[in-house]
Amino acid sequence: MRSAAGQPGRGAMRNRRRFEAALKSLTWFPALSLPRVLLREIRPADLEDMYRLYTDPRVVQYLNRQPFRSRDEARELLEVIVADHARRSAIHWGLDRTEQPGLVGRCMLYVSAHPGLGVEVGFALAHACWGQGLMTETVRAVLDFGFGVLHLQHIHARVHVANHGAQSLLTRLGFWPLDSEHEAIRARRWSSIDMLGLSRRRWREGRAVDRRS
Repeated sequence: MRSAAGQPGRGAMRNRRRFEAALKSLTWFPALSLPRVLLREIRPADLEDMYRLYTDPRVVQYLNRQPFRSRDEARELLEVIVADHARRSAIHWGLDRTEQPGLVGRCMLYVSAHPGLGVEVGFALAHACWGQGLMTETVRAVLDFGFGVLHLQHIHARVHVANHGAQSLLTRLGFWPLDSEHEAIRARRWSSIDMLGLSRRRWREGRAVDRRS
């Protein structure tokens, strides 16, 4: 049975509870080592890199935030990340390129504040690293972690309709637009935001194809 518009459905709530319980059972922090990228815990020492990342208007233009105007804003974001990790409501990975250490991006799995979405993935990458496939590699690894280790049933994403790069990336990884009858669509407030979803079953099918190719 569908939930009332604006109220999280049972599936989303189960997925959220599964996520939060799995985070509490992890040995913190779940770093992920990839061929070109290290996904590791974001630290206070990353203040300058975080400030540089989020002062770039090209990076933040579709992230529903204004460019940072001071390092205090970067410090506040770091405090939010620490708090999220402490209460096990999110994982914020910092991206380091293996050949050139230094934070160049961020990828998150987090409890969605939007009705019906449960758990979302989000990401940001320094403009100098665009077009190299680093974020595709990163998000694929985060999805593998979410479905394969945390055993999530669905992962969602909200993307600005003009953010064609992010739309293309998520589509390549198997995400589909949510059905018009999905509770999140019926409760939506922003027509400029597309809502996408990926199920565990579809992720497993996609990974099986990857292994055969």
